[in-house]
Amino acid sequence: MSIGEEHYVNLRGERYIRYSGLLEIAHQIGLRSIETELIQVPSEENGNVAIFKARTELESGQVFVSHGDASPQNVGRAIVPHVIRQAETRSKARSLKDATNVGAPIHGDVSEEEEHNPYPKAVPDPGSQAQGSPPNADMRGAAKQARANPGGSRARKSQIDLLKTLAEELRGEEGVARLEARIGKPLEELTSEQANEWIEKLNPEGQPVDRGGAADA
Repeated sequence: MSIGEEHYVNLRGERYIRYSGLLEIAHQIGLRSIETELIQVPSEENGNVAIFKARTELESGQVFVSHGDASPQNVGRAIVPHVIRQAETRSKARSLKDATNVGAPIHGDVSEEEEHNPYPKAVPDPGSQAQGSPPNADMRGAAKQARANPGGSRARKSQIDLLKTLAEELRGEEGVARLEARIGKPLEELTSEQANEWIEKLNPEGQPVDRGGAADA
């Protein structure tokens, strides 16, 4: 089984697989059908939580059933009007993940870590481990490290990676493209000082990232 890199996205220093990638792998191993059922309609009484059940069947006869939920509390602001559709996509993705036995986490899904930890993982600096720095420092530490780099020279890889992470956290898959359009040039062409300025704009003082979007993105 093999799929292209376009089916993956790097987020918070971790590699996530897109729904399209799971679907592609499922077709490669013999996908027979995917059926979904709306289990709970979102309402004020249930916290506006939509729940779907998905049933994936392979040509081998194996069946995989999973559930997916979505609510205003675990989706970005732009997705809030579409929580039912998001819940259905999450249920199908989880079912396909079981069917394909893919180990990578699902892009767009919500893990327990994300639910209980408001700080996203930082992209580790390639040189930080050699100096004894923790590889999974929080976003505050990564931002401070990036800001400490003197201006004038070309931005370091750690700064570019952090900007990409922030852009994707704030705007999803199109975050990097939208940020580069706003800046007017590719992130790789920024100076260290410019990169620091944009890091400050997107995540001042290392505050938790607003997954729903930000004006500066």
